[in-house]
Formats: sequence, C-alpha cells, structure tokens
Amino acid sequence: PPLSKRCASLQSIVHRSHSIQGVPAQGPKPSSAKHASSSSTQAKKGCIGLLLDTLRSEAITMAQPPLELFLITLAQSQDDVVLEGVDADRRPARLVVSGFRPHFYVGPVADDVDATNRQADLCRAAPAHAVSVTKVTRTFLCGIHEPRTYLRVAHRCGAAQSTLVRKCEQLWAEPPCEDGVPLLRRFLVETHLSGGAWLVARNVAEAGDRR
Repeated sequence: PPLSKRCASLQSIVHRSHSIQGVPAQGPKPSSAKHASSSSTQAKKGCIGLLLDTLRSEAITMAQPPLELFLITLAQSQDDVVLEGVDADRRPARLVVSGFRPHFYVGPVADDVDATNRQADLCRAAPAHAVSVTKVTRTFLCGIHEPRTYLRVAHRCGAAQSTLVRKCEQLWAEPPCEDGVPLLRRFLVETHLSGGAWLVARNVAEAGDRR
C-alpha cells in the first residue's frame, strides 16, 4: 500500500505501551476530541498523556483525524524528526515532526548570571544555530550534588551541536555538560517515546510530497 505521509508540530502525544510483535488485530475506534481529552478514558485504554511543551505550534493547512502510529523507526531530516511505522489500519505511515530543539547545559553558573546576555553572545558567535539560552535549576546527571543553577542551551536540529559546544568553551569559563547525546536519543527521552509502541498525534496535516 502507498506510504501515508503527514507532518505535525505536536502539541500533545499519547504514548501507549504495546507489544513489539505487531499491531492490534482490529484498529481502535475513532474518538471525539472530548473522548481523547478524558483522562479516565485514557487510563482505561492504557494511555499516558504526555504534553510536549518543547514543540512549537505550526500552521496546519487541513485538519486531519488523529494519527495512531505504531513506531518502528525514526530518523533526522534537516530540522525535522521523521517517525515511520504502521497506522491503526496496518498501512505504512510517516509522521514528520517539526519544532524539536536538542539541548545541553553549561555550568554550574552563578545564580545572578544574565541568560539574555549569554544568549546574545552565543548568537553572535554561532548565528546559524538559532540558539536560545535559559537559566534553570537542576541536579547534575550523576545526582551527587545539590541542585545548582545551569544554563540550558537549545538549538535547531540541523545545526551541529559540537560546534556550539566549542563556542561555549571559548566564550565562558563554565564547562558544557550533557552534550554529545545523539539527537534521536534525546528526542526519545524528551518525548517519552520508544520503538515498538503506539503513539497518537492529534495535530497533523497531509504532507503531500514532503519527505
């Protein structure tokens, strides 16, 4: 059957744990928006609602029903993440996700550090990365230290993170950390997705020939 190609900037995804062995014998029944937003109904279906605030809104040319996708593979294409699998009718399907921004951290830094000035410095040094710098409080990955102040450096998918890390090392005394995580692994961690499981994308549009 032909490949169904759709694109979306996801406002929310429902991730459903499912056997990796295949799709259900019968496709799930269509649900209304009210039904889809009901947490009690989601629980009955074994769904976990995951709000993806990191993914920005995008104009959708034609409203489409929610896409239920059994995720098999994913790949990067420029600034997009491409998810491939089969839909509820067992047809091959592709979902192009825009708006995901990988990130790493710099620090710890002083509590009074000016993130706006740091972002301006980094944007001048690496204009192609579309950088954003925000101040966050977090515990180091190993969990050894108390929560400290860090800078969260995010950038567009298509820009090399290693280049941005070197710019940070040249500009600032504080070291980068949690850099070098493969982009697709970071995407799975941030969205709580996994291969061999169902997801539901609610805001999708037909992508035409976009691949």
